[in-house]
Amino acid sequence: MQLLERLIENWLDSASERSFQPIFCQALVNQGYQILHSTRHNAQEHGKDVIAMNPEGELCAFQLKGHPRKRLGLAQYNTEIVHQINALANLPVDFPGLSDKRHKSYFVTNGQIDEVVWQAIRLAHLGNDQDHRSHRNVTFLTRGDILKMFLDLDVSLWPSEVEDSKLLLEIITHNGDELYPIEKFHEILAGLLRLKEDSVSPNQEELNRIFASAALLTGICLGPFEKTRNYWASCCAWSVLGVYIIAAEERWQIKTRQSEFLLNTVKDVIFSKLELLSQEVISRKNRSMGEGDMFSDYFIVNWRHTLLKSIVSYYTVVTVAEETDSKSDFHLPLKEFIFDKSYQMDVWGEAALPGMLFYNWALMQNGEISAANQLAIQIFKLCAESALPAIYYSAEQIMRHRLSNTLTSFVPSINEQALGFKNSWFGRQAFFNMVNLDMADDCDDLWTDYCQSRFTEFIPATKWGYCLYRTDEGTNIGHIVPESQKWVDLRNFDQKSPDHIVPGALAKETWLLGLWIMICPNRAVTPVTNYLFRELIAREGP
Repeated sequence: MQLLERLIENWLDSASERSFQPIFCQALVNQGYQILHSTRHNAQEHGKDVIAMNPEGELCAFQLKGHPRKRLGLAQYNTEIVHQINALANLPVDFPGLSDKRHKSYFVTNGQIDEVVWQAIRLAHLGNDQDHRSHRNVTFLTRGDILKMFLDLDVSLWPSEVEDSKLLLEIITHNGDELYPIEKFHEILAGLLRLKEDSVSPNQEELNRIFASAALLTGICLGPFEKTRNYWASCCAWSVLGVYIIAAEERWQIKTRQSEFLLNTVKDVIFSKLELLSQEVISRKNRSMGEGDMFSDYFIVNWRHTLLKSIVSYYTVVTVAEETDSKSDFHLPLKEFIFDKSYQMDVWGEAALPGMLFYNWALMQNGEISAANQLAIQIFKLCAESALPAIYYSAEQIMRHRLSNTLTSFVPSINEQALGFKNSWFGRQAFFNMVNLDMADDCDDLWTDYCQSRFTEFIPATKWGYCLYRTDEGTNIGHIVPESQKWVDLRNFDQKSPDHIVPGALAKETWLLGLWIMICPNRAVTPVTNYLFRELIAREGP
């Protein structure tokens, strides 16, 4: 237990306000607060990061300030903090129906406050002008207060087996600038959320406590990735948490009071990270590169560009579909990046194809019909020709395998025979993508290729198993294609909801389901990709 407490202390002492804000919100919920709003940090905050109702029904506003391993000194207090406290206490809460309601104010920092600052605060309480009266209504929460709130999230529920502790230490000591180690995170989270085969059924209250503790665990496991501003890693970890919460409720048939709030938190954090990533894409002089240098990183530059284009495509597709694309000036450079062809795309394996599907849909969504159709054909041909490594190989495995052909010090991580196996795990999805895009003539031309190819999909045995990054329980389904089929039948095929495969709670959150098939590509089965097309693209039209 002391080790876990020490891990939380170390994480809190290095976390920015963006990093600890979602966990702070979860701690408030754990104390009985109702979160009304949690800001994504912009110019419209008005000094209030979190707006909530306490258990007594009082309106509360919280201003968070990150001071990791630092102390708030008098100079910063006088030049910066005093103005924030005035805005926190004096400006009304900007929330529908509550702007005329008085609120309690809290200033929160994960650092310490110098004694001279505490003295200034005490003196301010004695004054009579408006600035001094503001201080009387503000409660200050510092590192010790926050640490106690976080420890109350019941870290004793975390898996305590040696192997789990080893995986946790490996994640939090990661260098943070690579892909997120989802396989390791899956092992830890599946144990905590009672998603392993031998897990014991929890009751509703236990599951509430487990969810709260899992949110804290996710934040801590992202520590090194937050330091390097690895926004995609953050998106992956929070997505896994969101999907696993749905899996736990689906498996045990328990609806908790925590899940809705946590899913909203997950969405807020993910879209905040995607916005930051998009801003970096826009601000870079060479948008096609994303990051790194093409001379020193020549081996992965096209792969990185392909991943980045898939992520940005997902972001634009979902924000347009959810009618949140109000920042036309912001999204225009993103669309320019999507359309840019300065770098060659590196479709390194079938696991890259769900992301390419979003790239395809982004082209379609923005009126690039010809380019979208050409890309759809290319995706299908790659599958029909079995030209790509199977969908269950990760980008890291493929890169290591490629390097093993040029650097003798690398040991191949993929069997050559497995790479050459004549089977596709995404070909059926790729063909029906052309059907969804109404490419009748092209489907007719490629029908022979479709009939003569071998396509397989893995369907998990349970709906909660669909939500796991790894599961052994399921069936490999091979598809036999007739020699001919009417176009109208193709158009109407498999148009039902994927509720027989996917939990209804996940199908409802199309933004999360879309991310899930990018993070866990072998979950991108045909009923799911068809459903996402209908929900994200077909509803609004090209």
